[in-house]
Amino acid sequence: MTSATRAFLNLLFLAAVGAGAWVLMHSEQLAHNSELILPPLIVAGYALVVYGSLRAARNEAALEHYADSIYFLGFMLTLVSLITLFYRFQLDVVDVFGAAESAVAAAAAEEGAVYGGGLSGLVLERSFSHIGIAVSTSLAGVLFRNMVRGALLGAADQTDADEAAGSEEDFALIRQRETEYVQALEAFVSSTGAFSEGLAAQQQQLGQRLEEMATAVSRHEQVLSGYAELGRSLVQSAERVQELAEHTPLRRLNEELSEFSGGVKELNTVLDGVISILEQKVECVR
Repeated sequence: MTSATRAFLNLLFLAAVGAGAWVLMHSEQLAHNSELILPPLIVAGYALVVYGSLRAARNEAALEHYADSIYFLGFMLTLVSLITLFYRFQLDVVDVFGAAESAVAAAAAEEGAVYGGGLSGLVLERSFSHIGIAVSTSLAGVLFRNMVRGALLGAADQTDADEAAGSEEDFALIRQRETEYVQALEAFVSSTGAFSEGLAAQQQQLGQRLEEMATAVSRHEQVLSGYAELGRSLVQSAERVQELAEHTPLRRLNEELSEFSGGVKELNTVLDGVISILEQKVECVR
């Protein structure tokens, strides 16, 4: 319920009270018996406007308040009717004591009094008229208040029931989504556990591989250290060979080798001659 609706209904209540009071105070200038019809109609019109304005409202406290305002309007018009009755009764008494009895009787005859002549007939007619207005406005207030209250609260209850049904559907959907979420979470936890187990196995295998690699590296280190020792030995041998080569008389050795080569050639020549002689002897023997 908006603040504009509240302000409108509050102003309408004041306007209805003012309109009813104007009708009651000017009832003598209106058509005959119209003062008996117009005040209840004002209450009924106000009740219809309240129902139309609050039909879609859901605030139960506001519904109760403005439904009660229909009864308060009827009660206010009842009070205005009684106040008007006493006010006119006072005026009639003053007029009677200030004028002649015949003038009062003539006024009563002009107003259509049926309860006898003089002051008593006029007072009785006005008393019954205003008392009837007071009773009718009170009854109209109570009647329309109950009707509007029942209609508004019934509509509010139906709206609440619809909202409850919608909320139940929403809760069912939320529970379904929650179940799906829990299932997905369980699947995720299961997958995470399997992944952790696989990761642990791979980590164990990696540790074994690292140990094997460390062992192989240590073996290679031993082999490399052997190669290094061998290399150092070769270097030392080469150094000794170089030292021996530096101290060896290579020129003299070369000359001796040349002489040895010449001797070998001469020996070959002699051997060739011997072989030739032997071949000739073999041929002669044949």
